[in-house]
Amino acid sequence: SKWPLTTSEINDEEAYLEKRKTVTSTVVTEGYKFTDQLLYFSKYSKVVRMIAWLIRFIHNSSPSFTSTAGELSISEINNAEVTLIKCIQTECFQDKSNTAEKSSSFHW
Repeated sequence: SKWPLTTSEINDEEAYLEKRKTVTSTVVTEGYKFTDQLLYFSKYSKVVRMIAWLIRFIHNSSPSFTSTAGELSISEINNAEVTLIKCIQTECFQDKSNTAEKSSSFHW
């Protein structure tokens, strides 16, 4: 079965009415912030423990280290707390630390 041969006429005025307008939208999003993810937890101790478990997972995933199992140790929790504080300070005081590094009159 063959399609019938037909000629169609294009009405420019009708085609113009059918044209759709193009809408361009731009969305600007702020980058990922570690501190925003901390709002998921209701207690500081839960955040510290979660960080400790993540550090252990990364440590255990490395083939050069021996795996650690069982409950978290005090040193793992303390290390997680220090890591958490450093991450928060880096994120929250990033502009101030850049300014401090550039200023020669700033002393620790």
